[in-house]
Amino acid sequence: DLDSAGRAAPYVGGEVQGPEPGQTPEQIVDGFLEAMNFYEANYETAREYLTSAAAREWEPDEFTTVYWAEPITEQVATNQVRVQVNVWATVQAQREFEKAESRAVQEHTLVLEEVDGEWRIANPPPGLIIRDADFTGEFAAHNLFFYEPGFQALVPDTVYLPVRGPVATLLAQKLLEGPSPRLERAVQTAFPEHTRLAVDAVAVSNGQADVKLTDDALVASESQRQNMVVQLAWTLGQLPDVEQVNVHGGQVLLDEAATRRFPDSNPASTRALSLFAVTDAGVVQLDDNRVVRPVVGPLSEHPGVEEVAVNPEMSSAVVVDEGRTTLKWSELAADASVEIIAQGQQLRSPSVDLTGLAWVIEGSEESSKLLVSSPESEPAVVPISG
Repeated sequence: DLDSAGRAAPYVGGEVQGPEPGQTPEQIVDGFLEAMNFYEANYETAREYLTSAAAREWEPDEFTTVYWAEPITEQVATNQVRVQVNVWATVQAQREFEKAESRAVQEHTLVLEEVDGEWRIANPPPGLIIRDADFTGEFAAHNLFFYEPGFQALVPDTVYLPVRGPVATLLAQKLLEGPSPRLERAVQTAFPEHTRLAVDAVAVSNGQADVKLTDDALVASESQRQNMVVQLAWTLGQLPDVEQVNVHGGQVLLDEAATRRFPDSNPASTRALSLFAVTDAGVVQLDDNRVVRPVVGPLSEHPGVEEVAVNPEMSSAVVVDEGRTTLKWSELAADASVEIIAQGQQLRSPSVDLTGLAWVIEGSEESSKLLVSSPESEPAVVPISG
């Protein structure tokens, strides 16, 4: 159901129940756990099971625990209830999804206080605790888009947002907050620091999303403003009812030429790459007519190749040779030559990034390291852990 503003209305199936007079501590905890399974703006019903102080401090978006079997609750003292859940997955701040190890269990001892003669929870668990079926029904994955360091392509950053929430607004807010911790050292954003939404919501009407930013956005250069619009256009353009994005900083329309759904900046995840493969003779490519042909250049007649990786522009490639001891590079051009750029033992999984650097793993699964190289540089070992 949608409200008058076109947003999803709160759940109306009767499952979200507030506390009733005279309930025991265990019944209060059970009701709180059930109320968390259904999305509401700010989870107002779930907060009714908490003391006033706990309701103010509880942040459901901070952490999500997804469980696969019904929680076990046990009253262990007059005002204490122990909760045990079988964890299926966890989500940090609606972003970092991590599948739990087999048989992972989470325990909480909840302390209750009497408020006007009724029991209320004083120390709720951090974030949401929600069953797996309700998580997949109530939340959906979306991508935020940030730039790689050269501002040449966009990198997706997944967030999990309530399907019946104001998704356009939430996407814009999350984008302005910045990337996930796992990506923050590897990507860039065009938005100046402190830039936020200037209004409570992103209005979507007749295919147009209107994003109003605070005046902080106006300190950006012209090219930076274009990149801001690109990030918002790709992020909001995932929504089926958004065909155009208009972005204002204060009263100024930012980069009017770029207010369309998909400006000319391809996300790294959506580049239309051809299919490459190796044969006994060398490297081949599937052309537009789905015909397998040797690639242009010397790699087409280079037997013994185990693996191949092509740069995003499809202008050069690296190969791991038959003995998995050499990483070789060559342009995909008729007059090109083949150059050794790294050597080692048990080389595998090569790739080439947007800047032309080639990456390859060396060693066994038990003991491996990451090498990076290019025709212009000496190979280097990249420190990694785990």
